Amino acid sequence: MKKTVTLGMLTAIAMVFGYVESIIPLPVGIPGIKLGLANIVILFVIYRYGIREALLVSVARIVLSGLMFTGMWSILYGISGTACAIMVMSLAKFRLKLSVITVSVLGAMAHISGQMVVAGLNVGFVPVAGYALYLLLASVIFGAIIGTISDILIRRVIDTENV
Repeated sequence: MKKTVTLGMLTAIAMVFGYVESIIPLPVGIPGIKLGLANIVILFVIYRYGIREALLVSVARIVLSGLMFTGMWSILYGISGTACAIMVMSLAKFRLKLSVITVSVLGAMAHISGQMVVAGLNVGFVPVAGYALYLLLASVIFGAIIGTISDILIRRVIDTENV
């Protein structure tokens, strides 16, 4: 019961982070570039509970946010990105034993790659290819920032639990 309540609260926090992110304008002029604040929560869930729980929180956040704020297309883009990101982060963390920051960067790159596939199917791959380099570069930069913040959070929570 406690785990369910905690995951529910973490889903709500991820939704708030996603909403806050949507009202912070990034002066880059390229569609699809976002900070990925909700991924702080997802990385925490991966390291604290596991991949299944992270997938559950991610999908719940995407569906609920889509229904409340953004619509069905954002759900489709979000689910495709999340499916790719969770698979890559699972491999990076559990098989390759990579750092939180590296797991975050790889997850961000996989997320945008999944979304670019959906965008390519929707509007054509040629227009999407023009943005690919910028989107992947942004995912590396923001993935590293989110990974660093997540690493600090994970270390502090784990240290607190072990006292």
